Amino acid sequence: MNKKYCPIQAVTKLISGNQKMPILSVIQSVPKCFGELKRILTPLTEKMLLKQLREQDKHNLLLKKDFQIISPKVEYTFTNINNFPSYIFNKCQNFGK
Repeated sequence: MNKKYCPIQAVTKLISGNQKMPILSVIQSVPKCFGELKRILTPLTEKMLLKQLREQDKHNLLLKKDFQIISPKVEYTFTNINNFPSYIFNKCQNFGK
């Protein structure tokens, strides 16, 4: 049987999961460094946060900027192609209130 391609399924696959949407919603406003994300997303373990960030970086949802300094500093932000989710996140947040 030949399955038809549905773009909504592709997007849902990329952003589904317990922690992906909260991470993306925190990063939508301004770039965040790893320490900030860890504090804001408190119940999330460091291991799980790193895993989710790597996955989202791999799928080009996030851009990881490594400052290459002695005290490690890494910053995460939306990629240029992914500025569109801000509208969606705002609608979801309003709906959830």
